[in-house]
Amino acid sequence: MLDRRSAKRPSPCAVPGPYRGPVFREPESAWWDTQEEAGPVTVVVLNDGDAARVLDGIAELAEGRLLLVVGWADADTLITGLSRLLPRRRMMVLPAHHGADWLRGNVAIVAGSLFDGVLPILVAHTAALPVIAADLSSRLHADRVLRIRHTPFGAGLLPVWRRETLHPYAERSVN
Repeated sequence: MLDRRSAKRPSPCAVPGPYRGPVFREPESAWWDTQEEAGPVTVVVLNDGDAARVLDGIAELAEGRLLLVVGWADADTLITGLSRLLPRRRMMVLPAHHGADWLRGNVAIVAGSLFDGVLPILVAHTAALPVIAADLSSRLHADRVLRIRHTPFGAGLLPVWRRETLHPYAERSVN
């Protein structure tokens, strides 16, 4: 390559030899460790009439990162009960609707509230609760989804789904 000033003088920026392509390096394993989230995310789905039965269990789970998806009928009971049991915990109530438009606009708000330590309570129609919980748990990379199980002796939280403990970038071995 020749310099503009002289047709015979080479440019000081010219690299002799063949052009070398860029080198792409994967981040070190310690970098991935620092990118991990603060803790597991738990999604709890409450149908109508369930909030009063498991309020103490939900208050224990609220120590970590918890997302509640609740029906319209239980919203007041849940918010009042959690305010009484967790007076210092901030809560955010958000009406939830099933559909890509609602998810696209509000997943970032829910994720930000989880990151800031706010307890998001999504209130939705009872028929849409499972779909909304499934969509949000996959988009937020939730570690587990819990639901209420009724027995003759009372009610309790039952794990419906749990994420595998594999690192997100690890490959599975096929045997």
